[in-house]
Amino acid sequence: MSVTSSPEAVLGVARDLAPLIKEYAGQADRERRLPPPLVEALAQANLFMLLVPRSVGGPELDPIPFLHVIEELAAADGSTGWCVVVGAEANGFLGAWLPEAAAGDLLFGRANVVSASSVTQGGRAVATGDGYRVSGRWRYASGCLHSDWLLADCTIVDGDTPRTGPDGKTLVRYMTLPRDECEIIDTWSVVGLRGTGSNDFAATDVFVPEERTLDMYREPPRVRTAAYSLPLGGLLAPSNAVVATGIARGAIDAFIDLAREKTPFLSRALLRDDPRIQMQVAEAEGALQSGRAFLFGALDDACRSITAGSPVSVRQTALIHLAAVQAARKAAEAVDIVRDAAGASSIFTTSPLERAFRDVHVVTQHLALTPRLQEDAGRVLLGLEPREAFF
Repeated sequence: MSVTSSPEAVLGVARDLAPLIKEYAGQADRERRLPPPLVEALAQANLFMLLVPRSVGGPELDPIPFLHVIEELAAADGSTGWCVVVGAEANGFLGAWLPEAAAGDLLFGRANVVSASSVTQGGRAVATGDGYRVSGRWRYASGCLHSDWLLADCTIVDGDTPRTGPDGKTLVRYMTLPRDECEIIDTWSVVGLRGTGSNDFAATDVFVPEERTLDMYREPPRVRTAAYSLPLGGLLAPSNAVVATGIARGAIDAFIDLAREKTPFLSRALLRDDPRIQMQVAEAEGALQSGRAFLFGALDDACRSITAGSPVSVRQTALIHLAAVQAARKAAEAVDIVRDAAGASSIFTTSPLERAFRDVHVVTQHLALTPRLQEDAGRVLLGLEPREAFF
């Protein structure tokens, strides 16, 4: 895939990879990480670079086409879709915020670079003359086992004193750490999205040059692409939500395949011929499509403002967050419906419905899809200020 690839071509690449992703999905779930051959295929397809700006050498995909690609990957396997989201966002942060030379060196200094990040503050960065000495431990680093760089959120300290900004708040920056200078701590024993390998990682006195640090919360990106013209939460929340909608798409399709072949015990007719099953499929599809329509409608409205040269309003951001929460919930509802409709066929670990059920309910627990953000959306609609930093 070249830098100038069209959104349609990128989506075609994702679809072409679906059989390979499905082939490795069970192994990823068992081993609690994406298998190396799958990671290599995803990296060679340039999928971890989708949000990297063109000025640095990336495809710079716009937000909605990017989310369509992630949804397609997640339909094949939720963990794969999740890892590509995290890797693409992390590489995108490096490309959009770091100085161009530093970004180019990190992203293209070797072949098929993959990055991961943690949004949990777990480290301290002691300021030196030309950088920082970083120590700490961070959680939920999806894809850390197959990444070259790990982005870690750190409190900046001078000696033992936290550094503060003009507003009096403690300064934090993301540090770009080489994975081979960090310790991966095996903590990812979970019910769903097992293949993401979202373990902890730790660092002890690792040096990070100033030009490999960034502050996504206080500083604008050096390159304001369409994706990074959205408020940060306005990109992160939908990118998590479409993993859920992708999982639901895959689950509904898998159930339809099952219904065309399965004759239930004590029945003479195929599952698909049962009026109750027909109603359940319609309910699942309706739930999924209603959530998707709200999500992509809210995003399209914000993207139109960006195209027109206008800032995305707080109300538009609130609706994106609300739509992301709703889309994830509706996706989980759709999966629940077809899983129940499948009967005992869905309880076996060989069934894609069993894994979809576990995976989608883990997605709904993510910070970016928390009900608190829905509450904040209500505050904005009522004319109040939001409380969450993701706004």
